[in-house]
Amino acid sequence: MNLRGLFQDFNPSKFLIYACLLLFSVLLALRLDGIIQWSYWAVFAPIWLWKLMVIVGASVGTGVWARNPQYRAEGETCVEFKAMLIAVGIHLLLLMFEVLVCDRIERGSHFWLLVFMPLFFVSPVSVAACVWGFRHDRSLELEILCSVNILQFIFIALRLDKIIHWPWLVNRGIFPALILCKLQHMKQSDCMFLTMIKRDQVKPLWSLTFHPRGACHCMRV
Repeated sequence: MNLRGLFQDFNPSKFLIYACLLLFSVLLALRLDGIIQWSYWAVFAPIWLWKLMVIVGASVGTGVWARNPQYRAEGETCVEFKAMLIAVGIHLLLLMFEVLVCDRIERGSHFWLLVFMPLFFVSPVSVAACVWGFRHDRSLELEILCSVNILQFIFIALRLDKIIHWPWLVNRGIFPALILCKLQHMKQSDCMFLTMIKRDQVKPLWSLTFHPRGACHCMRV
């Protein structure tokens, strides 16, 4: 086993995320089974640690960016800084959702639709972040997950508030399957369209010109 290669590919940020999620899953399972009687604020401690590290890292990055004006002239550095701001914004909305979840479980004084409100804002922001990331060749994971689950967030909130009485199989099984099928269909359609363009079977919009006989008027986009 090549330990040098293992540690060379080691990603500390992903390790922290997976460790926090694993510990949170264990504590939540123990709390739901009644083995421990901790407050849910304590059960969510690994999630708070994760978000704290995100805020600290963003603060350090912003301080370095502000004290080094020469970084602003570098295109790649600007992209990295904007990506950090987008990620921090999404994490802050997720943090708001997690705080509302803990408060709802502990007190039960407001509707689940209000609890899920930050996720309703996260989804369109994640869609915009995905578009920006694809244009700048950025790898996206959390943003894609949040952007494709907007319908699931809505129906889970409605189901928890007992506004709808659908089986959980519909909310947690059928809708994700429909979303995955739709994404696969869109991916196949895009691949076919790009293949046709490469074979000159379809001309891009910007290659179309005004026909003298007035058949069509096309604007470059």
